[in-house]
Amino acid sequence: KKMNWFLIILAIVGFFLTFAVAMYLVALYCSEEDSNQAWLPKIIVVVGLALSAFTVLLLPFDVANRRDPETMDGSTGGINLAVLWQMVLWTIAAWVLFVTPFATFYYESWDPNQKTSCAQVRPALGYTFVTAFVFFLLFIILWLTVGYADLNYEGFSSPAVNWDLANTDPSSPFNANDWDTTNCFCAKDPKTCSKNFGKLPDTESACFSKSGTLSIKVSAFVYIVGLLTAIGWLSFIVFGGVGLIALPMDLINDWRMRPERLTRLQYETRKKELATEVQELLASGKKLEEKQAAGEKGFFGSTKKNINKFKEKVNVLEKKWERLNDSMDVNRQVILSIIKLPLGIIGIVISLMWILHIIIYNLSKAQPFLNNMFSGLDSFFPLFGTLCYAIFALWMLWAAVKGCFKVGCNFGIIQIHPMKVNGTLMSSFLFNTLLVLLTSVTVAQFCAMSFRAYAANTVVDNLFSTYVNNLRGIGYIMQYFQIALLIFSFLAFLYLLIKPYCCKGKRGDDSDDD
Repeated sequence: KKMNWFLIILAIVGFFLTFAVAMYLVALYCSEEDSNQAWLPKIIVVVGLALSAFTVLLLPFDVANRRDPETMDGSTGGINLAVLWQMVLWTIAAWVLFVTPFATFYYESWDPNQKTSCAQVRPALGYTFVTAFVFFLLFIILWLTVGYADLNYEGFSSPAVNWDLANTDPSSPFNANDWDTTNCFCAKDPKTCSKNFGKLPDTESACFSKSGTLSIKVSAFVYIVGLLTAIGWLSFIVFGGVGLIALPMDLINDWRMRPERLTRLQYETRKKELATEVQELLASGKKLEEKQAAGEKGFFGSTKKNINKFKEKVNVLEKKWERLNDSMDVNRQVILSIIKLPLGIIGIVISLMWILHIIIYNLSKAQPFLNNMFSGLDSFFPLFGTLCYAIFALWMLWAAVKGCFKVGCNFGIIQIHPMKVNGTLMSSFLFNTLLVLLTSVTVAQFCAMSFRAYAANTVVDNLFSTYVNNLRGIGYIMQYFQIALLIFSFLAFLYLLIKPYCCKGKRGDDSDDD
């Protein structure tokens, strides 16, 4: 089969560029405490971030590979993406179940007084084994009992036709000039066949259709992907729904609330206000420490929830201090602010189109909507539709990550692992990498389901839309998860209208950066 060298070169360049961006992010955000150590977690984070990007970027690449007019052969192009998808998804499964948990437990168990690394390896292996054991126990039970994909089908039947006789004998009831072959072979009602068809003795049973369900035992690979997708959906319905609204709004609000140049008097006044907040926070932290030392868990674990809120308040206070210092030199903030405003405006359009597409196509099947838009852009220029597909997929991934920070910031229900330039510990890196890995698989499945009309007959369409979406039990609840995602988007919209900023303060000393 001919190979499209343009796609191959694009894949190679994208591979190295993705790793370069991942390494840059780690170097940019890494804490100074870990600057010359923790190399194993750093490698794991770089590979994990790259895998997440590969999962989303493979979606439009799969479409481009299938739709290449020069290498088209059947339903695929010149590159075997089935193998590539399996490699990426198997690696993600290994990273989620073994590598990242081990690195997290290994890093967290570090003790400056330890003499050997065995004190870190033993608990890390133990916790990782428990995590993997629970997952694979669940997988084996479900795969052996309900590991089937239920595919709905409609079969058609018609009588055998002597086409030579039909074309030569005018008196034949099968005269090709009179017989509507489309209706006879495809009609659900046999009476819609041609008028001459009535000359047959058994008209009612000669041409008919029958609906049914075909149950196929899926492979272990397909079910593991389906299980990871289902687990990812549990967080995606909340984080994705909230992020679709919060991401563009916060980009615009960051531009609106950008730091202003302060006079020395204003700077000193804000500095004293921050000092007062620090003292109040220290007093609050001391009370929480006393409760924790006394073993008080509070009502429904309220003590732990308050500790998470306390950590977020510390994080916000640090950001206020950084932005206060930036207010003395706002020149370097100008370019970033200029970028955030148009990006936020474009983001509003993308998020709105995502929500409309879920309603119009995913749930109601009324109209292909974005699928038609991508196809129309491809007809104008072959890469435009594919590029827009990539933008919508990457935006959804970004929104899910944003939603995680937004939910934790406002409600304190999860432990926040903020990303700060030159101030992010590897424990936060590892947690966020695990989150992005799980979310990327769910985003891939969601995009494959949402843009099936555009990406039909691709490898990802066959994997997710044909098998994963039809897995017994799992596929059924995925349809209703989309309704929950829309509900959380609506609630987030109402909440952010009332309280537009997460942990915001005065203009020039606030931030909600991720």
